Amino acid sequence: MSISNLQNSKVQRSELDDWESLLYVVCWLGVHGVSHDEQVAYQQEIDAARKVDKYYTPPLIEWESGSFYDVARAKRNDLEDDESFNDCVLQYFQDGAAYDELKDMA
Repeated sequence: MSISNLQNSKVQRSELDDWESLLYVVCWLGVHGVSHDEQVAYQQEIDAARKVDKYYTPPLIEWESGSFYDVARAKRNDLEDDESFNDCVLQYFQDGAAYDELKDMA
């Protein structure tokens, strides 16, 4: 969901909201994996990391839960500039040529 929609903005919804939402889907798939097996493996990595560090926060977790305001804030922070986008999102994409293409799309 776009930041504007999450914040219940009075600005009329537009195609840009749809494109922004698509960007979030591409990023989520890039990080979590496209196939069921990749998503299961990703979840196992998170579980293992949490065994080592109980305060471990996986990437994009703030996009998935909390109030609409909190999700909007997290997305805005992660997309604030190229450096933030790379540090908070792109560096966590799965490995492989297909994911490189998703990264290029993002």
